[in-house]
Amino acid sequence: MPDGKKAYEELRDMLVITEQVTPRQMFGSPNLMANGYAFAALYHDDLIVKLKPDDLAEAMALTEVKGFDPMETGKVMTGWVQIPPQHAEQWERFARAALEYIREMPPKKPRKKAAKPRKQ
Repeated sequence: MPDGKKAYEELRDMLVITEQVTPRQMFGSPNLMANGYAFAALYHDDLIVKLKPDDLAEAMALTEVKGFDPMETGKVMTGWVQIPPQHAEQWERFARAALEYIREMPPKKPRKKAAKPRKQ
């Protein structure tokens, strides 16, 4: 079985160079960001990606792929899918589909930093 972390790192490095994607740590996992949005991440040894409905249905047709449920409550995150490393050869295709999807969204506005309390 392919090593998910190694496959993710290769994918990350390629997308950073070719697509100007920003790698970032969020919620204890390495994420890929563009346009202000996370679109892919490594979760345990699996790739998680946010996909349009057609791409999501295609990914869900693969064996052992499931909706992403980080809290394991039975409530999957809308549009997010978890793809195990046995399908690592298809990770680039789904990561690019996720990147294309979030690039269609308006850029996310940066959050305002909380004001520091004044010293009195």
